[in-house]
Amino acid sequence: MTVDGRTTEALTNLEYRLLLLLYGQLGKICDKYQVVEAVWGQDYMDTVDDARIEKLVSRLRAKIEPDPTNPRYLMTLRGRGYKLVGAV
Repeated sequence: MTVDGRTTEALTNLEYRLLLLLYGQLGKICDKYQVVEAVWGQDYMDTVDDARIEKLVSRLRAKIEPDPTNPRYLMTLRGRGYKLVGAV
């Protein structure tokens, strides 16, 4: 995969599922329930905690952002969820 003309590290299956969800909802907020359902599946709704979601988002951000500490694409909206802005 390339972002802004640079090749990124290969995505894991979970990272890819998260990116697909966010890309499908480009510019819209995805809450943690949408993330769990799309990435892990409905059966995991009560077992995946916020820290696990945050870690997955952090790993994806590290791969797609030029500067993961100052994200341009994968935004966190505290208390609401995540959204992808612009095309990756």
